[in-house]
Amino acid sequence: MIQQLFLGMFMLMFIKDLGVDGRLHTGSRREAIVNHLCKNGTCSKDHFCNNRNICRRYKFDGEPCKSHEYCKSGICLNQTCRACRVDDDCPSRGEIHLRKYLPKIFPNIADDEAYCLDNDCVACKLDDHCKAAMVCTSDNRCEECDSDEDCVDGFCSKAGAHNWCVQCYNDTHCPDSQKCSYGKCVECKEDSDCSTGRCHLAECVSPVCNGVCSSDSGCISGSCYRRSSFHRGSRTKLFGYCKSCN
Repeated sequence: MIQQLFLGMFMLMFIKDLGVDGRLHTGSRREAIVNHLCKNGTCSKDHFCNNRNICRRYKFDGEPCKSHEYCKSGICLNQTCRACRVDDDCPSRGEIHLRKYLPKIFPNIADDEAYCLDNDCVACKLDDHCKAAMVCTSDNRCEECDSDEDCVDGFCSKAGAHNWCVQCYNDTHCPDSQKCSYGKCVECKEDSDCSTGRCHLAECVSPVCNGVCSSDSGCISGSCYRRSSFHRGSRTKLFGYCKSCN
């Protein structure tokens, strides 16, 4: 009980120096480790040797600095430590946050802030920077879509557990004669969609003598041997094989 109380008091003291995004604010009064003298011009991890031969703690993003060597990121601009100049500087080496320890307090801090924007590392600048079907928000975070307006070239599908930007979620979103299949417009989903009588890998193709089939029209012989099975009390048709043309 005493250990838990001590830990809670320590975290509250630490959080006072942090913003809502988990970063250490400029003007922090606490130093993580007491300053000490340099040894042969070197210091321990997370410290640098200043011109007075004293080891100082590296400054985190947003803290004041006099030169690049002051900053953990290695970038001091306008006397402030910044995260980046170009995308290759991201994710920032000088960022401090508590996502690992307090995910419920800081749920929106991204682990993969790989793009530089105004000297800060962000998760995205374009929708293409996000995982498939997610969108880049106005505050440069990758999130699920809320409406069709969030999707540049598609629609916001809310059919499953997540909202995704997709090319379609019903046939009306596709050009004439095309069908919607798993969020994409395709030429066909089944044999009856094709004038040739055979749909293979979402494309209309000619019937075959030997091969996989789902209906008789997919076979030159006109015979597709199919098996069926029972699943939860209902009969399910399985793909079959075309009867040989010989």
